[in-house]
Amino acid sequence: MGLKGDHAFHIAFLISQSTSNDWASQCLGYLRDFIDFIGKGDNDTNITRARLLPWWKLFIGSAEKLKLSTKKEGVVDITAKLKSYLDRLLPTLYIAKHGLGINLNTEVEKAASRLKDFHQLKLKRIKEASGEN
Repeated sequence: MGLKGDHAFHIAFLISQSTSNDWASQCLGYLRDFIDFIGKGDNDTNITRARLLPWWKLFIGSAEKLKLSTKKEGVVDITAKLKSYLDRLLPTLYIAKHGLGINLNTEVEKAASRLKDFHQLKLKRIKEASGEN
């Protein structure tokens, strides 16, 4: 399954913000929001009570269905989340600079070549909101 645009941006952003090391389970949870393979019950017409097919249940393991919100976050929300993420990262950056002698300005500029589409989208939204072009 390939995701594009806002779906790809939101999933990548949510997984990057997660404190869980179980990112694979998160990905499966978001996948389950799009598709679940279920079998029909005996004479039960209520689809919500249908059981997962055995092969699908084995594949997803304990991954719970996760709902992906596709509503666009305001730039204020994105900026606040980014600042919060950076705030958690700052102690590690301090160690990198003062303990390992890494020039953080140089490393940040080198990272520009590794920006993905969702990074570009986020940057574009922030620049548009601030009046930059």
